Amino acid sequence: MTAPRQLKDLGVIHLQLIQKLLIHRSTADAGKELGLSQSSVSYHLKNLRVLFDDELFVRYQNGLKPTEHCQRLSHHINDILSRIEDDLLQCGSFDPANVQKELWVVTDPTCWRWHPLLLAELKKRTPRVTLTTQGWNSQSFKELEQGRVHFGVHILTNTPAHFHNIPLGPTERVFIMRKGHPLAQHGKVALQDLTQYPVLIHHLSGWNCHGQSVMENVLKAHNLQLNLKARLSDSHALFEALKYSNAITYSSVLALPYELSDYALLPAPPELTQVKTHYSLYISGHRYGSQETSFMTELLYDSFQSLYEETDRPEISRTLMQQNELLEDYLSKLTVTAAN
Repeated sequence: MTAPRQLKDLGVIHLQLIQKLLIHRSTADAGKELGLSQSSVSYHLKNLRVLFDDELFVRYQNGLKPTEHCQRLSHHINDILSRIEDDLLQCGSFDPANVQKELWVVTDPTCWRWHPLLLAELKKRTPRVTLTTQGWNSQSFKELEQGRVHFGVHILTNTPAHFHNIPLGPTERVFIMRKGHPLAQHGKVALQDLTQYPVLIHHLSGWNCHGQSVMENVLKAHNLQLNLKARLSDSHALFEALKYSNAITYSSVLALPYELSDYALLPAPPELTQVKTHYSLYISGHRYGSQETSFMTELLYDSFQSLYEETDRPEISRTLMQQNELLEDYLSKLTVTAAN
């Protein structure tokens, strides 16, 4: 394969074909999505192999596998196609009211109450956009990179290369349990209580899996064993399970049920509260900076702030105030001990 590489031989359909083959690993599925026959896919792929002087995809028993060179190309291809979609086709006359697309947003489970707020904001500012949300999973960064998902929201502390991370706000957590729970009558939660009462973890893919939750890590540091009974990703199931047992959970205040009359909220021990995290909006580098992305980023940010406003309820504010006082007292004692 020694033919000269010429830009005139490369079209948008070729870039789209590579992108879809990277996603589906199947010529049949890629062709179907692009409206191409199998013979057309084979013809274009043959020309691409000559143009890039590389096989690009190698056929294995379970599908196509991209070569190293093809994998290196993928980021640039996604970048070019996103720019064409977001900027070139808008031709400098971006109007949110004219944007007609399906907007894909992936979030961790604690953001479930944000979805209706986001839908209302989109209806008001971009009425022709259709919203699709899905839960964060192990493939979410890959889907963001490939352009299958447009935006992501999570509390991860490590952001991969080629991604932009925009802080949305702090992750404030409290303990929640059924009304009448022994701890609710006692009025506080200590680390030792987490070894005795059954604990449910609000499972967030990529964050608190495989024994790496805040509670598990903090208790290990104090030579204690968390009395873990379940990891539940479904917010409704998590809070329903609390009603019928002595289980407790430590969750973001943004995820708390609309109606709290069946529950009691308690401040967390300061050993847990001192572990700080925040919600972030994740945007792939190849999408970042376009007119449409800039508009959508602002819209997503504004609507997420309205979620904080919605959770500003007396019982939550009171618990967070107690929690901050406990933390300040704890840190003050640590400072005095260190000074001595």
